[in-house]
Amino acid sequence: MTVKITLKQVREARKLSQNKLAQIIGMTLQNVQRIEYGDAKSIPLDTLDKLCEALNCQTGDLLVRVPDDDNKQADLMIEQIINNLKPLNQKQDIKSSNSKENAASWFEALPEIPQSA
Repeated sequence: MTVKITLKQVREARKLSQNKLAQIIGMTLQNVQRIEYGDAKSIPLDTLDKLCEALNCQTGDLLVRVPDDDNKQADLMIEQIINNLKPLNQKQDIKSSNSKENAASWFEALPEIPQSA
């Protein structure tokens, strides 16, 4: 999982410009932009705390976990498999509508089990 910075969305929802936010938290405009665009290599906890205080939000509002591309690919494959199985399942539902006959045919196919077993 990767972490996505949602600073822009939160800042815009509070109707603050990047410049105003930078002034409030005592950062340069360039540093606010780096964080907002995801170009910052890291965000110190005290900066995160200042951002949350200025934007009246929680850290979970600014940092959101998103699945990696590998997980997205796996999810797409699983979805494709499920979609391919749906028609098979529908055919099986039609076949199983007469379940007594199906159950009887299963028992007929079983070899006879000796009484001593």
